[in-house]
Amino acid sequence: MTYIKFANQTFAQKAASLLNKRGFKTRIRRNPNPNHMEGCNYALYVSGDIFEAYDIISENFIPNFGVEHLGDEE
Repeated sequence: MTYIKFANQTFAQKAASLLNKRGFKTRIRRNPNPNHMEGCNYALYVSGDIFEAYDIISENFIPNFGVEHLGDEE
């Protein structure tokens, strides 16, 4: 599972809306591995190239905590 972390639902929704307009399919969920010190409690899952999606989010100045991978390493 690879996703982009956000401090709150509002930032995750802004990112999802932006990516949806660019042709990505997205899904917002509670972060499966939250860091409560950062407050990153929302995860944005993206179909397609997550690093391209991350670049788009960053270029549009939507605050986030980066890409995280959770689960078995391949």
